[in-house]
Amino acid sequence: MRTRIGMAVIVVILAAIGWRLWTGKVSNGAAAKPSQTWPSIATTLPTTPTGLDSMVPAPKIPPTVSTLGEQAPKKVDLHSPQATVQTQLDLLHGGSDEAFRATFLPSVQPSLTPDAIAACRRRVEHVPVRPDWEKAELSTGSAGRVLRVSMFGKSETGFHETAGQWLADAAWCVPIW
Repeated sequence: MRTRIGMAVIVVILAAIGWRLWTGKVSNGAAAKPSQTWPSIATTLPTTPTGLDSMVPAPKIPPTVSTLGEQAPKKVDLHSPQATVQTQLDLLHGGSDEAFRATFLPSVQPSLTPDAIAACRRRVEHVPVRPDWEKAELSTGSAGRVLRVSMFGKSETGFHETAGQWLADAAWCVPIW
């Protein structure tokens, strides 16, 4: 009986702590620091072979603000397919259409019209992006390495290694009706 009561108390305490983290409040009622709040984006890229990190949401990083009050330009990181996807999401959220377009193969870039990019932006705001990195398939051919990964559980997008950068071969975020 004591064990059940003790477990119930622990569950209530953990629930209260979780609620405070979720709402961004700390014990004194003040707003929490960004590092204390529950992350709002569920786009984590697994870093372990087992993929256990994919169950933990990515931390929310506050934007850097320039002296003019505008967001500083996002750093374009294309050193891996995972970094390319995160960069694409950052660029979409930051409104950097030209930099976003440059994360795709040159053959795909013309299809990324302002309307297509706006559709991408709407989709990633409403649908969690969860690439299945564990089932991704790496192939090597005459053109270099290509990693194929399912972005939304349907068709696969290839990320091609080109001059040390991984570029997407399809506009994976454009909704297909």
